[in-house]
Amino acid sequence: MILHPRTRVREIKTFYNELRTLSAINRLESMPLDEIKARQDRMLRIALENAYRQVPHYKETFKSAGVTPGDVRSANDLHKLPMLTKEEVLAGSPDRITSHSFHMKNTFHSESTGTSGMKCTYLTDWPTRDANFALLYRARSLFGFRPWHLEYRFTWWPENKSKWFQKIGFQRWVSTNVRNPPEDNVRRLLETRPDCIYGRPFYLHLLSSLLSKEDEKLDPVLVLSTGEVMDSRMKEDISNGFNAPAVNQYGCAEHNFLASECPEEGRLHLNMLDVVIEVVVD
Repeated sequence: MILHPRTRVREIKTFYNELRTLSAINRLESMPLDEIKARQDRMLRIALENAYRQVPHYKETFKSAGVTPGDVRSANDLHKLPMLTKEEVLAGSPDRITSHSFHMKNTFHSESTGTSGMKCTYLTDWPTRDANFALLYRARSLFGFRPWHLEYRFTWWPENKSKWFQKIGFQRWVSTNVRNPPEDNVRRLLETRPDCIYGRPFYLHLLSSLLSKEDEKLDPVLVLSTGEVMDSRMKEDISNGFNAPAVNQYGCAEHNFLASECPEEGRLHLNMLDVVIEVVVD
């Protein structure tokens, strides 16, 4: 038996949710622009109505600002909504910030890194997480990334425990600690020869300068930068050093992936957020 029965059920649900999200993306991108905007506005109204009716903290905030869900009919009305600070949201977490219709047993806890100055614990669920990773894959696939490619991650908390699907050549990745001497990490990169490289801009820039001095060159599909935004000069240096396109992506611990550059003109691909709303609400 390759997998425990409970694990098999979880993996089947994961792949189903990811395929469902990818299908939604393809469907939305082929729709006329006016239909896309109308759908976005409809999903926004559903989300606001649900927040007002089901989440105590949001209902109180709406009332204190003199706003009702009916006041926001489209994205053009978003300015009517009150701004919430992280402190206000955390003060009501989890009981007053969680929907009455949501079952706590379906959630699991995760934590932010605290880079913004405030580390927090939050709740999420597997359908949301699955949809998020599907969106992340979609953004990478625009630059040629595929499920069988090997990803090399530079992180503060390396984790290299092999999963069953990695053993059969699917969604493979290796992680290395950024505290290691940069020269050692360059050597490991040249030995591993990954298809995708992921890390913070400052560290990727350092490695790119070392790689440019090596006789042996890498040929990955792309280099992903997150946590900070690469400026044009840094982006060019990283791209030249790694011999691959350097791509800005943006995310947060609560949602992991929010936006990515498009292959055309370096614009941020923000409309994926609308797909998240659609998948969650549907």
